[in-house]
Amino acid sequence: MNSNTNTGTFQLDTQSQFSRRHPTGQNGLSLFSACALLAALCGHAMGQEVAGAENNTNLEMVEAAPPRNLPGQTQGERAPEKADAAPAAEAKAADREWFGGLPMWKWSHVTGDWAGARTWLADKGLSVNASFSWEMSSVWSGGANKTASDRRLWDVNSALDLEKAVGLKGGQIYADAYFSESSGGTADVGGGQGISNLDTYGDRNQLAELWYEQKMFDGMLRIKAGKIDANNEFDFISCAPDFLHASTGFSPTLSFFPSYPEPATGLVAFVYPVKQWYLGAGWFDGALQDGVSTGKRGPDQFFRDNLSSAWYFVGETGLTWEKASESLGNGRVAVGVHHATSHADTWGGDTQSGTTGFYAVAEQQVWRRGETDELKTKGLSVFAQFGYGDEDIAAIKTHIAGGVALAGVCESRMNDSTGVYVSFVDYSGKSGAPSNGNETAIEAYYKLQLTPAVSLTPDIQYIVNPGGDTPNLDNAWVGQVRLVVAF
Repeated sequence: MNSNTNTGTFQLDTQSQFSRRHPTGQNGLSLFSACALLAALCGHAMGQEVAGAENNTNLEMVEAAPPRNLPGQTQGERAPEKADAAPAAEAKAADREWFGGLPMWKWSHVTGDWAGARTWLADKGLSVNASFSWEMSSVWSGGANKTASDRRLWDVNSALDLEKAVGLKGGQIYADAYFSESSGGTADVGGGQGISNLDTYGDRNQLAELWYEQKMFDGMLRIKAGKIDANNEFDFISCAPDFLHASTGFSPTLSFFPSYPEPATGLVAFVYPVKQWYLGAGWFDGALQDGVSTGKRGPDQFFRDNLSSAWYFVGETGLTWEKASESLGNGRVAVGVHHATSHADTWGGDTQSGTTGFYAVAEQQVWRRGETDELKTKGLSVFAQFGYGDEDIAAIKTHIAGGVALAGVCESRMNDSTGVYVSFVDYSGKSGAPSNGNETAIEAYYKLQLTPAVSLTPDIQYIVNPGGDTPNLDNAWVGQVRLVVAF
């Protein structure tokens, strides 16, 4: 729990819930040879080491999760890679995103095709994306502080398809950097769930991801190594990319989860024994448990480091289907387990070695607009989440949530989306824990796609019992609006 002397309330420490941390005494282990290449490429370019928790403001914050609708950011496949599609026909001059071609309001990037350079690079295997996101929120009533605040995020990412570039089938290199300025928001509400998945709880400038991925055996095995955002691989809901509330990203019971704005060096492997079944596992730098920012660490610090010897492990298995029936579209159910290795004091004052939790997700498209490739992605979907954490260490022990999302609101607004989400968390309530009781967040949004490159999302949230029973805050009404521009 972090006392807030300015507002007289507190923020729950749910992202790093080891109140007093002790090194595990483990020796650093070699990870894998592929990371050695990445370490040589970036070294300390990821950012400087942080001396300890006192220098890492992320360790005194609520849950964070990555924004899902930024150009160039993708989630790991839940099914084997499909056979290569037929090559696209060469675009006509009138259809190009440049002057003399399509009008500017039809461009997918406001900078267009760079006079053909963007297409030329893509043909060689290199894609480059950049975006700017701006968001303003205001606590209209209740909460800890009735005020307005804003957040800004520049994101630049690039992917290199090694098959196109050098003939290596199934290989890809990806890099992502972001530069953020963030204030207020969740802190003004005083709850334990993040009202915005754009929030980095302070300013961030870092090379967040740099990884190499290889697909093998006709896509039946996928391996990724380097600096990775774990939420792009585990505990995500694919049908809900446009919600703003952070809990739609992953369950707030996942203590120390190495995700935005704290991705970490790691190794991820997924296998697809059959088309409908997948298994995945991840092994990550767990320094966040010991008060060290993993977002500011590179692969070189994974192999040998005197600040932390903690690890973070996560695994997930699930079933997927493309069409459940004539009326039901794509769906998925999955369960996962996560374990952080660092020693910690429990709320009762005992010492415990590691903490383990579980999660489950389910999603189903209950109505689709058509059977073409484009219309299959449009329609109405429902989803549900469950998370359970170690109540002796975690501030939030249980998370139950669900929502409904509509992609393609009507025939005239096929690129708009809207949805409603309800997220319930039950706090530990153990003697010494920062809070007891429960909290419920309700969100409704409408994403207006102004042009293919520009979107505007008004959002409203109602937070019942912010922070549980301990802070005794009034229920909060929160309004937000987000602007995203793709460059």
